[in-house]
Amino acid sequence: MEHGPSFEGKIVSIFGAARREATVPTWGSKFADRLEPLARQVRRVDPRLGAQSADPKRAIAESDTVLFAVTPDEQINAIASEHGEAFHPDQVCIECSTTKRQIAETLHGFDRRGMSVCSIHPGARADLPARGQNMLIMPVGTNGEAAQAQARELAALLQMNPIEFITLAQHARAMAVTQTLDHALQRGKIHALAATLKHFGLTFAQAETMAFANTRIGALGTGRVAIQAPSVSAKIIRESQASDDTRIVLDALIAALTRMRDGDATALVTMFQADMDALDKDGSWREKMLGRTRSVLEQMANLDIRGMGIYSPENKPGTLEKIAGVLSKNGINITAITSHNLEPEEGRTGVVFLMGIDENSAYDLERLKGDLAKIGASEE
Repeated sequence: MEHGPSFEGKIVSIFGAARREATVPTWGSKFADRLEPLARQVRRVDPRLGAQSADPKRAIAESDTVLFAVTPDEQINAIASEHGEAFHPDQVCIECSTTKRQIAETLHGFDRRGMSVCSIHPGARADLPARGQNMLIMPVGTNGEAAQAQARELAALLQMNPIEFITLAQHARAMAVTQTLDHALQRGKIHALAATLKHFGLTFAQAETMAFANTRIGALGTGRVAIQAPSVSAKIIRESQASDDTRIVLDALIAALTRMRDGDATALVTMFQADMDALDKDGSWREKMLGRTRSVLEQMANLDIRGMGIYSPENKPGTLEKIAGVLSKNGINITAITSHNLEPEEGRTGVVFLMGIDENSAYDLERLKGDLAKIGASEE
């Protein structure tokens, strides 16, 4: 076996490759789905697969690449301890987890044995579209070049953005900025909202109904955290609590909230202006956010007023033009369009378009379905 930047022709063993449910992917199953058409063989190692799971020791011994996507993250340590003799110096090891502190020494141990090791961290949940999301790629030790190349290839297969300026040693700091701050803010907001609504005698549904533009935009971030298990937020926050170096993000947040509770208007204006001068002195970020948030708010409004979903098994130039022609023929005026490119684990190929349509558009639904069927599309 030889190191190579491509998975083509390689035997790849993936630990944690079972789906959570029949149709809900994990990162392990997502990697396996993408690599099976490319690699010589993909071996899925996961006790949830029962008899279909590959034997872990044999899978490690016979593989060119071993990819870990197990939960909890520290399970990697147990696998390395139990099957350590099966690993060999000419292997690539790619590790995918959310926290690295507990497993860093195991990864460095692999590197010292001559293996090529790279740690990755996808910046989105596995059951959501990967396209356009970020993936941290962090080679480990002195032999990481081959593993880093394969990690880049994984990112490309998933259409994710490779982020390579963060090292494994800096991972906890990166997570304090990109995860802890947001999870702490959103969980604090949820807690405060629950207490405040109860005190005011209002319901959550009423709060949503009367939401202003800033609240509607903010609810997207809150909702993204809320759909995750509370244990996810607790683990992320606990990781930052574990070190004085990363606990600073929680201390800074608490200090800011305390100043907002106790400060007068003049002091708060001074504080807020100083913060923006430190982050965005020329205003370019705010200008970018103005355009983005305006687009999102308008699209949300158009889809909420009246919308429909249209599925096409084809996803190629001209697909949207055909669908738009059918809608026009049926007297439907489109006010918003967003698309979702279907991923392999979703069980079908193609694209789903979500369309906002003019509330004054009148059409015959059965005729529309028939016309869509003629071009191979369907209303969802």
